[in-house]
Amino acid sequence: MKNSKLSSMQDLALIEEIKRMKSRYCRYVDTKQWEKLAGLMDKKISMDFRDPEGKQLFSFDNRKDMISLTSSMLEKAVTVHHVHNPEIELLSSDSAKAIWAMEDLIAFPEDAQDAPFKVMHGFGHYHERLERTTDGWIIKSLKLHRLKLEYTY
Repeated sequence: MKNSKLSSMQDLALIEEIKRMKSRYCRYVDTKQWEKLAGLMDKKISMDFRDPEGKQLFSFDNRKDMISLTSSMLEKAVTVHHVHNPEIELLSSDSAKAIWAMEDLIAFPEDAQDAPFKVMHGFGHYHERLERTTDGWIIKSLKLHRLKLEYTY
């Protein structure tokens, strides 16, 4: 950590706050709580989602567009997002970066005619820049690097 003025207990408390924020992120996506999800992101969030070959799947430079597309795409789907094995580095008491191992499952109902697939099962890592605001930690940038994607059509 670059700022040595933070005590060990402060460090642990800040790291725990970041973990809780990321847990809410997953829950809000899976329960389709789009306004609450937006509250965990900077208004000008930079987001980049890539497949295992490095091809860009989605890119956003603001939360409004991300929430709009994601909510409409996942409206009929059941999603499950898990993150674990966090690597969190505090850069200061109000700034951090994190890497999370992730797994997600997206399943559309059988009668979803316009679904791009029936089931997608993915694995990878989120790489994030975080900032602490008066309302708590938010995501400033997020890059999802996929290791594996499995589709059922």
